[in-house]
Amino acid sequence: MREPTDLKQVIKIERLGISALLGRLGREWLAVCSYISLGVILAVLLVHPAVEALHFWRGETADEGGLFDAVVGALVSAASPEMLPMTLVVGFGGGIFGLFFALLYLWLKQASGPEKEKSPDQGAIPLLNLISAGEGERMEFKSSLRWDWRQGKVNKQLESVIVKSIAGLLNHEGGVLLIGVGDDGEIRGIERDWQTLNRSNWDGFEQSLINLVSARLGATGCRLIHSRRRETDGKSVCQVAVEKASRPVFCRDGNTERYYVRFGNTTRELNAHESVDHIAGRFGPDWHTGI
Repeated sequence: MREPTDLKQVIKIERLGISALLGRLGREWLAVCSYISLGVILAVLLVHPAVEALHFWRGETADEGGLFDAVVGALVSAASPEMLPMTLVVGFGGGIFGLFFALLYLWLKQASGPEKEKSPDQGAIPLLNLISAGEGERMEFKSSLRWDWRQGKVNKQLESVIVKSIAGLLNHEGGVLLIGVGDDGEIRGIERDWQTLNRSNWDGFEQSLINLVSARLGATGCRLIHSRRRETDGKSVCQVAVEKASRPVFCRDGNTERYYVRFGNTTRELNAHESVDHIAGRFGPDWHTGI
């Protein structure tokens, strides 16, 4: 089956999973900094002079002038170098107050649910286009993470199939794994999968996938995969963009480490001799000395 010519675009876009996360955090930190800054400004420019004005007005200066004189005197006093320590203290308190409202804002934002995609593809290749291209050297479909559609129950052996597929793509040229799509291109969705999890939603599914990859492929596997939720016809599909690894990735199977490689539209386990030859050709003889 043919492979989409712009599949590299998907890898490049999904490769930004970490940077996208950092970008999202960056936007959130921008909001946090804005709230903190606003709190500091209000505290220094309003609260501090207001406290000083109240002090002037209720003090001895009240006999010498009215409220207006007290306000002017408070502003002058608050801006004086002698009041700098107090200004810093008040500003710090305002910053803490702003941080509280920033955290409240982020909590309310999270509680409102994940942001919906503005468009079906969000700048990447549309999901239906990926599916219509079919499986290939850098594209693989899996109908589920752990739900056995034939048996109608959870089958954790299917999780090993997912990990093997990811390992095969890592050790070859990278690619895309679509979970929730059958071999025939039928969109089945991953809702049955996440209904079997403690957290029966996308977050629970994504966390289970990351935990699975981390346990079987290690930190390298986690660092080089980027998952996202794609929706069509009311069904969710997990699109996993897999980068090309710079060093061999072995799949843990109990006390054994196995080596998988993607060949054509299949994933194969190589024996010891084949693994040595493939690693030498793919990563070079001195791969173990690299970073």
